[in-house]
Amino acid sequence: MEKENSKKLNTFIESLPDLTIMRDIIYKLMITEKEYVTIKIVLDIYEHYYTNYESFTNKKLLKEFLPTANLFYSILSDEDVKNIFDSIQKLPKEMSEIMSKFDIIINSRKVEFFY
Repeated sequence: MEKENSKKLNTFIESLPDLTIMRDIIYKLMITEKEYVTIKIVLDIYEHYYTNYESFTNKKLLKEFLPTANLFYSILSDEDVKNIFDSIQKLPKEMSEIMSKFDIIINSRKVEFFY
């Protein structure tokens, strides 16, 4: 079961938009305010994955995630941040259930990592 969860997690993470491409899109301001929530959620998933499974010295975390997250948050105004969080609060209950399942997969993988 743990091996299956590990495989599902890897498949899920690999299906997310590439951080380098996301950074280029953000840098070139090729996003609209409507896409802010989506980008925030994808960045949150990456952050959760890297901080709970990967090492803090992980190259992707240091070279890809942090610069992308910093760039994204640097373009947001206080009003943008408020709107993002308001929108996330309004997401359907199913979204929180999906994120909870993601937590379970991450945690099972952490256990596997230590054995």
